[in-house]
Amino acid sequence: MGIKIEQVKKSNFSQGDKAKGKEAKSFLDLLNTDLSISKGLSDKKKFRFYKDLSLLISAGIDVRMSLELAVEGEKNTKTKKVFEQVSNNIINGKTFSEALRETGKFSEYEFYSIKIGEESGTIITILEDLATYYEGRIDFKRKMVSAFSYPVIVLVTALLAVVFMLSFIVPIFEDAFKRFGGELPYLTRKVLDLSEFMQANGATLFFVIVVAVIVLFSQRKKEWFRKYLSIVMLKTPILGNITQKTYLARFCHSMSLLIRVNNPLVGSMGLVRKMVQFYPLETALVQMEEDILKGSLLCDAMAKHAIFPKRMVSLVRVAEEVNKLATVFEQIQIQYEGETENSSKTIGSLLEPFLIIFIGFFVGIILIAMYLPLFEMGSGIQ
Repeated sequence: MGIKIEQVKKSNFSQGDKAKGKEAKSFLDLLNTDLSISKGLSDKKKFRFYKDLSLLISAGIDVRMSLELAVEGEKNTKTKKVFEQVSNNIINGKTFSEALRETGKFSEYEFYSIKIGEESGTIITILEDLATYYEGRIDFKRKMVSAFSYPVIVLVTALLAVVFMLSFIVPIFEDAFKRFGGELPYLTRKVLDLSEFMQANGATLFFVIVVAVIVLFSQRKKEWFRKYLSIVMLKTPILGNITQKTYLARFCHSMSLLIRVNNPLVGSMGLVRKMVQFYPLETALVQMEEDILKGSLLCDAMAKHAIFPKRMVSLVRVAEEVNKLATVFEQIQIQYEGETENSSKTIGSLLEPFLIIFIGFFVGIILIAMYLPLFEMGSGIQ
């Protein structure tokens, strides 16, 4: 049962700080995509929440007063109500972790992490690392937007330009060609056929796309959809590598946190499975829990699943032998974080010239197709 934070003495926090200094730098410093575990509160709100609490509690202010200050400083009405609910739950005798859980706005992972911090006297460490974790998520999203926003805008603009030309510009040339008569070049005929198809079926295609998007969005939490989406993502060149390392980094940082606070290995994997939310990793963790309960080593259980690279399995094998699992998981997380960030930047840089060439190619084909008959007319007049 978790202890009430307002009853935790300042000396306990000092011990937690010393333990942190000896064992870990920061084990929740992680880039992450998309995949939110927030359940209602944004990453920015949670970052400020955990950061403010860690600072106030480390300064000797009890959690009740810290929450009152957080409520006073919050301008958003909905978020303020959540913080007030947490504060009221604590006043009514709940522990901090239980107070968070009853709001329904915090994940099971956050609940268990804070509960472990309460029971082990390392609540400040947990709060600081949760703040660092959400700060990492915010920073990662910002970098992804920076890397991919321009290519996406260019691609959408290119598609709209092509559709506009086929729907409005090409028909103008088509009327002129009909008056001209004669045999049109092959390329011109194909572009005109595509233009007629767009005019006849454009509305239907748009409707089908909208319906498909709605259906897929409604099925996004279904097991079959998550399974096949993950297969497509992992098999996509370059993107698959980034996706795999992103979720493995999330797995590593979570395992590092839980192992450092002496949470049992099987229990840690159960908590991580609730947080990861990636089908191949979730199914792997279920089987790994069963294997470990039967006496298998963690590295042997990981080796049975393709989601874990052989190098990672080898590092975990060595870590188990020297009893340094938390440290190795932290180092793997840092490595995958850096590799994912570099890969994302590289893709963003390569996409820009590729998309410019892509636009020029299709627009150029349409223009050439429209002007070919005019060139033939000019040569026939001569």
